[in-house]
Amino acid sequence: EALSILQFLLLSACRAEGVLTEAASEAVSGSVLSLTAGVVEVGAAVMQAYLTAMNTDRDLVPISYACEGVSGVLRSLGLAALGLPLRPITDSNKATNNAAAEETGPLLNKLMETVHNLLQEKSPAQKLAKKMELQHLAVGGTGGGDADDEEEEDHDNVVIDSVTDLVGELAKVMKAEFVPYFRVFHKALLKFTKPSRPHSDRAMAIGCYAEVLAELGGAAVMEYAEVLLPVVRVGCTDTMESVRRNSAFCLGVFVESTGPALSGYFLQMLTWLHPLCVRPAGQQVVGGGADVGGADVDNALSAVAKMIRVAPAGLIPLDQVLPVLLEALPLRGDTSEGPSVYGCLVGLLEANDPATVQLLPSRLLPVFLQVFSKDSTAMDETKAIVVRALKGIAASSAYQNALMANLANIADVEVRQMIEMAIHS
Repeated sequence: EALSILQFLLLSACRAEGVLTEAASEAVSGSVLSLTAGVVEVGAAVMQAYLTAMNTDRDLVPISYACEGVSGVLRSLGLAALGLPLRPITDSNKATNNAAAEETGPLLNKLMETVHNLLQEKSPAQKLAKKMELQHLAVGGTGGGDADDEEEEDHDNVVIDSVTDLVGELAKVMKAEFVPYFRVFHKALLKFTKPSRPHSDRAMAIGCYAEVLAELGGAAVMEYAEVLLPVVRVGCTDTMESVRRNSAFCLGVFVESTGPALSGYFLQMLTWLHPLCVRPAGQQVVGGGADVGGADVDNALSAVAKMIRVAPAGLIPLDQVLPVLLEALPLRGDTSEGPSVYGCLVGLLEANDPATVQLLPSRLLPVFLQVFSKDSTAMDETKAIVVRALKGIAASSAYQNALMANLANIADVEVRQMIEMAIHS
């Protein structure tokens, strides 16, 4: 528990020393904070405690807290955190004397070594957990049932979940400088995507790849595409929503980061995503998925939208794709994908795409207007995008009547008036 609060003590020190403020409590991406001597002292002590726990603790939970703490320090200090001094780490975890304190080492290198060690499941706690698991199996133990098995799996995964979150945070902070380190991490991370691993491992690893590659950019995506595309193809058919969701999200990252560079794969990607874009009634998944919520569909729709926006003209069969996409809207589990999906539709409409224009009166306008219903969870940014489209439609003599007819179908007078005010504002 003590480990979990250290990052907040550092944040308080940053505010007290004027390094950060209440309004700006995180480092600006790409900039290097100028740290005071007091913040350096506190930050070094905090990171020392975290790295010591990550390297020497025999329990998994403290290591998880330490990984989360390092992520918090990175959010607060950004790149400056990686320049903090580091004393030698010993198993005794005893404070060093003043002379030894001056013999500082490269924190960055030790952190990367530690993260790699955890991804390889080679820390003392992970080795001990594995040894206990093997001993349990050797005496014929099978666990206490599904509930006990899931609890044990969650306990084992607590470290890997936290360390992959930390990998994502390192990518956000370091950007291109993280590329050589991730080449090393990739070899350890890839094993978690194997079908033989628990679904939580697969979802975690695929999500980590997506977050990292989103930060590293198109060149990094192209470097890993041939290895990861088969992984996400299989992931899109998984029985668990978390795996399907992260696989679809990963495809979206590939497309967004590389533009048309992967367009040779787009038609294959559409076939992988199509089953996800058909939203099951009541969000029930055939096959027994246990964590069903709809975010997998939302991420799949967004990936398709991103392909549409960057694909060479004529590559995507919009007359076939758009009806499926519209049928699956509104978004339900991940409304942060709204600007991507609705932005794509508005862009097609503004470009007078024939397939989109044909669907405007009967399919597109109802989807647009639903964004303003009282039970809508759409983001304000999504609503603003739709308002822009509605303004254009209202100003077009060709589509005014269709808009008025769809507005008349809205039973809630308050909602209808609100939409009309937004259009004419």
